[in-house]
Parts: sequence; C-alpha cells; structure tokens
Amino acid sequence: MSLEILEFGSEEQEEMADGLSGVIGLRLGRFLDEYVEAHNLGWVFNADTDFELPNIGKRRPDVAFCSFETLPTLPRTVIPVPPDLAVEITSSRDEIDNSDKKLNEYRQVPLKLVWIVRPVGQIVEVYRADGTASIITAEGVLKGDEVIKGFELPLSRLFTLPRQLIR
Repeated sequence: MSLEILEFGSEEQEEMADGLSGVIGLRLGRFLDEYVEAHNLGWVFNADTDFELPNIGKRRPDVAFCSFETLPTLPRTVIPVPPDLAVEITSSRDEIDNSDKKLNEYRQVPLKLVWIVRPVGQIVEVYRADGTASIITAEGVLKGDEVIKGFELPLSRLFTLPRQLIR
C-alpha cells in the first residue's frame, strides 16, 4: 500500500487507498480508456499523473481525462492544464471533508466535470462547471455529459466485483 502526501492550502493530509478503492479506480479507468480510445477523444490518466491547477498547484486525481482539444500532445512533464474530468475515489479511510476539499479546489478552477466515487455507498456524485450536481446510485448510469460525449456506464458494472470482499 502506498502513502501519498497531498497538500491542501497550507495543511498536509495523508491519504491511503484501500483495496476496494484501488480496484474501483482501475475498473473505472479501464472503462473510460476503452471508450475514449475507441472514439479517439483524448487521454485518460491514472493517479500517478500531476496536473497543474491555476492558483492551486499540482494535484493528482485518481483518474482524469483531457480531450485532444484541451491537450493536443502529451508533455513529458507535469500536465500544464487542468483535466476536463477529474475523478476522486474515496476509501474507507477517507474523511468526507477530504473529498470536499478536493472538490472545492476543482470547483475553483473550474473543471468541466468532477466525479466523486464512493464505493462503500455505491454512489457517484457528479459536479459540473455550470454548478449543477447529481447523485447516481448503483442502479443508475454514469454519463460523460458533454465532456466525454456518448460515454455511459451502468454503475452495476463498476460496483459488481467478481469475488466477495474480504472484510
């Protein structure tokens, strides 16, 4: 398990991913990447990618997407633009205010689309740059809106795992 130090403002917080959030993050990244590649829409990034957010600094969403319009070519350094979509996946160790702090930073930029994935509750909170928000439950369908046009993922595909969790 890796330990990552994230800075929010002047304070530092530790964030540790658990197995469930790691599996869900990889699954969501895979579904997104397959769709984006098949439709030649842009780039999908994992949690090891630094993005430079104006007036905030470097941040690492758990999964991110940049269209080719936003990022025509891949730099070999920090991504110098904010992603079009940032995804944060909460773990059982996350504090609600930790994801709220990340969301507030993303809304300051503002990002076009933010998904907060809560595996334990099997919901995804969707936040858009126009200020609208919605909650998608496990029976619902997550959509890419105008950011990843045509992307639809039944959340049952994301949250239904091939084996039972070890508790």
